[in-house]
Amino acid sequence: MNSLNSLNALYTRTTALAYAQTERDEAIDFLRGMAVVFMTVVHIEYFSAFSLLTTERLGFVTAAEWFVILSGLVLGKVGRSRLAHVGWTTTAWKSVARGVKLYLVNVALILIPIVLQPVGFVKTTSLTHFVDEATATVYPLYPIEGARLEDWFNTVLLLRGGPHQAQVLGLYVVLLIFFVPLLLFAFRRLPSALLALSASCALYVWHLFVPIHLSDMQFENAFPVAAWQFPFVAGMFVGWFSNEASLLFASRFRRFLLYAVCTTGAIVMFVLAQGHLDPFTPAWAKLQALPHGAIDSLYLGYAQKNALGPLRLIDDLCLLVVLHAVLRSQWRRIRPVAGWLLVPIGRTALYCFVGQVVLVLIASQILPFGLRPPRWIEGTAIHLGAIAALWLMARYGPGRRWLR
Repeated sequence: MNSLNSLNALYTRTTALAYAQTERDEAIDFLRGMAVVFMTVVHIEYFSAFSLLTTERLGFVTAAEWFVILSGLVLGKVGRSRLAHVGWTTTAWKSVARGVKLYLVNVALILIPIVLQPVGFVKTTSLTHFVDEATATVYPLYPIEGARLEDWFNTVLLLRGGPHQAQVLGLYVVLLIFFVPLLLFAFRRLPSALLALSASCALYVWHLFVPIHLSDMQFENAFPVAAWQFPFVAGMFVGWFSNEASLLFASRFRRFLLYAVCTTGAIVMFVLAQGHLDPFTPAWAKLQALPHGAIDSLYLGYAQKNALGPLRLIDDLCLLVVLHAVLRSQWRRIRPVAGWLLVPIGRTALYCFVGQVVLVLIASQILPFGLRPPRWIEGTAIHLGAIAALWLMARYGPGRRWLR
């Protein structure tokens, strides 16, 4: 009880700091930019030199988890500041309005292949179908020919179809409209914030044992709300209480302990993940630390992506803590090398994420998608061009301030 009172007092003392901070954390923007670039490379389906870094190479992690966690973290920092200035009603309404805006953007992305379908020379298969190349299975993402008009309306308006490259937007819409207003209310007090975080964790654990879909929207197949709300809520909790966390780890010993644990965890997960790379990764690029069967069992039991296995979340936490610490300590050296590219993309992460769907469509017109054989030259060149296009969109793209 005393420790809870101490934490509550710490929360009260640091509230002023929360809304006095206006400078963006460029290390967070850098990581968000990394996430968008990694997702773009994965969605433009060639195996290139960039694929050696993006396909779970860093551990049992993907850019999608980073995108969700960091979105929650940034929203937590901004939400606390905004709540202190304008109150709960206005802050919650802004979240709902942003969710509605993203819903309309999602609808527009779903309509792109429908509008382009009559144009014979534009190939839209990359957006209308998902191909599992490991099993050679093709999944249609839109109603089949002859479907009722009602099915098409449901696909578009209820987000029951659409490009799989944009599915995470649907998750974000649900979180902004239905979760964030409640979290803003709960996070005003530390005890209720801890209760909200515990409830989120309980829903996640429930989903691990009894998988459930809370809606019939398409994104639930890849990003079930019951599971993926937890990293978002946890990220928002950390962002909201970032000042308290800084004070909590102000001592060198606590920081050393945190970084030692996270670095060890990240290294162990990195080594294990090298033995479970996708079948398209060349054999020379793999490292087998454990027997293949043991790694497969570990992955299927505790690190699956869609179900969001607990090992995956632990790996995300460890890796993000380590990378953020390295970026903060070495920023003067890192910024001239990669910060100029990734920070602008990270600052306009949602805008660039939407733009990457268009880049996917353009790339598929140039060279048909396929992960076998590796496209070391053409694929790498197209991926490089897509990354350059992301940077140009982040700096000069129309509407980037409207959606960022």
